Amino acid sequence: LLRTGSPLGIYADSSYRCSELASLEPGETLLMMTDGVPESRSPAGDFLLEEGALRLVREVLDAPATDIVGHLRTGLERFRQGASPDDDVTMIVARRLPVPPAAVSDRSTAATPLVHTTWSTKSTGRETD
Repeated sequence: LLRTGSPLGIYADSSYRCSELASLEPGETLLMMTDGVPESRSPAGDFLLEEGALRLVREVLDAPATDIVGHLRTGLERFRQGASPDDDVTMIVARRLPVPPAAVSDRSTAATPLVHTTWSTKSTGRETD
C-alpha cells in the first residue's frame, strides 16, 4: 500500500483519500506501525529501520497475530538493550486466517475471519492497549 497523506493523528483536521483498495487473502498478514518502530535506536545510535522490523516479523510470519506483535516487541527491546524508546511505538498486526482444508475441499464460500492485535507504548515506556 502506498502512503497517501500525513500520518494518522498528527493533525486534527487531516483528510485522507483512498488511492487503492486492498484486501487480505486467506493466510495474508498486514503490519501497521508508527515511525517509533523503525526509528528505534540501539545504544550505539543505529536505527532499526523498516528492514529490521520486517526481518523480525518474517521470523514468525506464520504465527498468530499476537505472537507476531510479541516477537516484534521483544526484538525492539533487545535492539534497544533495555533503553526506553525515544518515540511512541505502536504496532497493529491484522491477519486473515487460512481457509480450513474442509472448506477448500467443499468449495465453501464462507469468509475466513480476520484477527488482529495491537500494542502501544508512549515515549514514557508505559504500555497501553
